[in-house]
Amino acid sequence: MHAIPDIENILFIAVLFLFLALIVLERRRPYLKTPNSRLRESFSTNTSAFLFNNVVMSLLAVSSLLVVAENYAYSGLLARMADGPLKWLASFVLFDLAVYFWHFLGH
Repeated sequence: MHAIPDIENILFIAVLFLFLALIVLERRRPYLKTPNSRLRESFSTNTSAFLFNNVVMSLLAVSSLLVVAENYAYSGLLARMADGPLKWLASFVLFDLAVYFWHFLGH
């Protein structure tokens, strides 16, 4: 019997693949022409920030989200929705929107 791969591993591979695909796409068809020295500096800064933010989010946010989810799973915007794929999708979209606004306010 074959083991089912963990969803976390599948998502990690998908995000890594997407990140690399976007790097290749940006390199081949850049939105703005940028000198190579500045491009290397930007790549280094953005890659470091991406990796650091993912580590911090993984270590701090996931444990906090689990505590919040455990304590408040049956209250809030999605409390009346039945547990299942639609609720999970809505939760993901709302969480992603919250992170976007947090990012926006940080600028």
